[in-house]
Amino acid sequence: DKAYISRLLELTNRSKLFQIHNIMSDDQMRELIQSSWATIFCSSAEGYGLPPLESLWLNVPVIVADDVPSIEHLGDNGMVRLKEVTKESLADAVRQFLKPGFRDRKAAEIDINSLPTWKKMAQEIATWVQS
Repeated sequence: DKAYISRLLELTNRSKLFQIHNIMSDDQMRELIQSSWATIFCSSAEGYGLPPLESLWLNVPVIVADDVPSIEHLGDNGMVRLKEVTKESLADAVRQFLKPGFRDRKAAEIDINSLPTWKKMAQEIATWVQS
């Protein structure tokens, strides 16, 4: 949709905080995620939702819609879960990360031993697809 693309381009021109990254290698993607304060994944319309798990595996906290299938069986460690995704709830979540120490506390909560392995994720995706 041209209006959506125009809006994204406008945001990139207006703010250094908003960037568009096209084709990237795995190493470039890993570096980008690890250099972030948090990953925001608020869409429940984009499938199973691997990005929040990838971010957590890289020890980067996540702001995530509560109904994303990939986090359904996980605790809240390292995440700010949004029960309802609105401009206000997303802005409130981002503001939390601007508070001194909040990001570091959320990152310290992440227990990679509690995260699903690739094999477990593949099994969960298969179950999700079949449901």
